[in-house]
Amino acid sequence: MYSEARMKRRRRPSVEFKTATRYNNVRKQLNVSLLAAVAVFFFFVFQINLVSSELTEFSDISSGILVDGNDRGIVSAFGDFNADKHTDIFLLTDGGREVKLLLAGKSEEPYTSRILIEANASNLTDTIITSIVPADFDGDVHMDVLLCRQKENDRSGNVFIEIYWGNGYTVNQGNPYVLTETLKDQPLVMDANADMVSDLFGENSDGKRKFWFGSSQRILKMVDFPKNNTQTTFDPLKKPQSSAFVDLNYDFCADLCVVSVKNGKTQLEYWYYLDDGFQLNKTLDVPDAVKVSGQATFVNVDGDDEMDLLLPFCEDTECHNSGIYVYSEEQWHNLSVDFAQAQWRYVLPENADKLVKPPITLRAGDYNLDGYPDLLTVLTNQNHTQRVFLLKNVAFTQDNFTRTFSIDYKASFTQPTGSAFLAAFFDIDEDGVLDVFITSRQTDSKTKLQTFKNKFLEDAYFLKVMVVSGLCGEDCSVAPYGTNQPGPVVQFKTTRFSGEFQIGFATQLSQSAHYSLQLPYTVFGLGQSPNYIDNLKVGIAYYPKEKCETREWTSVIPNSRLIIIPHPMDDPLQWSNRLFVTPSRLVLLTGAALLGTCAFITAVVAILHWRERAEDKREKLQEAHKFHFDAM
Repeated sequence: MYSEARMKRRRRPSVEFKTATRYNNVRKQLNVSLLAAVAVFFFFVFQINLVSSELTEFSDISSGILVDGNDRGIVSAFGDFNADKHTDIFLLTDGGREVKLLLAGKSEEPYTSRILIEANASNLTDTIITSIVPADFDGDVHMDVLLCRQKENDRSGNVFIEIYWGNGYTVNQGNPYVLTETLKDQPLVMDANADMVSDLFGENSDGKRKFWFGSSQRILKMVDFPKNNTQTTFDPLKKPQSSAFVDLNYDFCADLCVVSVKNGKTQLEYWYYLDDGFQLNKTLDVPDAVKVSGQATFVNVDGDDEMDLLLPFCEDTECHNSGIYVYSEEQWHNLSVDFAQAQWRYVLPENADKLVKPPITLRAGDYNLDGYPDLLTVLTNQNHTQRVFLLKNVAFTQDNFTRTFSIDYKASFTQPTGSAFLAAFFDIDEDGVLDVFITSRQTDSKTKLQTFKNKFLEDAYFLKVMVVSGLCGEDCSVAPYGTNQPGPVVQFKTTRFSGEFQIGFATQLSQSAHYSLQLPYTVFGLGQSPNYIDNLKVGIAYYPKEKCETREWTSVIPNSRLIIIPHPMDDPLQWSNRLFVTPSRLVLLTGAALLGTCAFITAVVAILHWRERAEDKREKLQEAHKFHFDAM
């Protein structure tokens, strides 16, 4: 007995030592594997960030979404015609006689098309369509379509106005409304009497400024401008017209900027929306260096809480010396944009295209989501080659202003043989990233429409806001999405990583004439800050109370698409918003990397567990084959 007990005591330390050694080895292997897994995870994240730092690229996806001849036509307007929360495209086709509608579907699906207004629908013979403006002119919350027409052989003559009433699916082609008066130029579509029904502002054939109020009777009533004015004579409006319905005094009600001409020089009249209508506040003369001016563009250039005015200009009548002025904080600043490389310059309207004569226009949109709006425009060179260029908003330290624009001469817009004459930002996938549409005239005289997808790789955040009609609420049988409401004012405030405040400020659909190609929503870039948006404020004008109605929301999720329904208009506390969240690209990639890392760790643990079991089995077999002296 003594000998057996002694033998057991001698064997036990050896077994315990082996077990402890094996446990330590397994633990070391597991620690090494975990460190390797962590290294793999951070490697994936580093690669994601490395890829995110690459430049923005645009790829031509026209062949995928513009099928069956849908790439023929001129992009003329945007709007959600069938109220399905997808923005559709209005094309001018058949040499300016026909309107085609491209209906958007799900992401990356081809657009479906149908003829919305046929070539023989109008009784205005010998005319062609020069502008398309979708809006609600009768207050039924369905999108109507306004057409501007001019005599085919007299493009400088008066403008005829037609309205085709919509029903959510199509328009009444057989009986369009024709405005009794003709206008000297294309009108501005606005909400002049603050009733959420779209109206017109312009100059009649007698040279008098007028409003034409939309109504449920489907008749536009002509009203003096300003209200009760019968005697005052104003300076003539500038042609082509670029007046804007935009908040100029930051009270969250849209005002009116009238662009006129005095003694051959362009001037801008600021008419504020006050208790008794619009009142003239001040008149701005453009700088003396301006010999040719384009369309005024209203955008928050420097990221403060004020609207800035951008004015493209030329210092000579041939536009050999082009530039951009900004009016901010009561003074003009020359942004000193470098047009010298390759001798590029603006395209004059008479040289743009044989059918469409768009004025010099800077279309704004934050394509890289850094919080500062960029520009898109068409330029030409000494060889009369017309191309589309991006103008990136960059830091600036001259002329007492903090931002300017840098032309990206290497932008990857592969354009067909011919001349580009129209370009516009557009969110194809409704994901908050702005893509680009380009219309060109090919050498065979046919138009070519191209779609360029923004392959934006940097992980940045956005806020997309659309304010719809307040005539219909949640319980309305008609979805209020397809109205293209001009005039709502939107502002957001948030905090950057640095602790600085970030502010975005915009007026929805502020311009409509001469292919302004504005979107029915506003996209704000938030940069690389995933913080909740501290404050979102929306304002509209409401006529019965003759004041601005506003509503604020706090802690809004970034990468959100918000649809604001201001109903009832006089009770902002009941306004509703519908929020749709788009996951960040980096969140998805990081999630994929995390799942991959977890799978890697699981595989390592499984292998170690298998090895442990194999080792145990081998030890048991060895123990079974040992010679036991105790058995003797």
